[in-house]
Amino acid sequence: LAAKIMAIADAYDALTTERFYRHRMSVEESLAVLKEEAGKQFDHGLVSIFIELVEAGKLSPPLP
Repeated sequence: LAAKIMAIADAYDALTTERFYRHRMSVEESLAVLKEEAGKQFDHGLVSIFIELVEAGKLSPPLP
């Protein structure tokens, strides 16, 4: 369970962080990627919970 949660958090962090090879994605774009991969790369139920937490403002926003 912990590994599944960390995979979602790590992907979200990677998507919302500026990289030298690409610009960071917005929160909305990042959540869309997670939704698209739910049930494939990520646990569907955990992605739903993660998105609820982000949308409710219960997780820290990505750093600029």
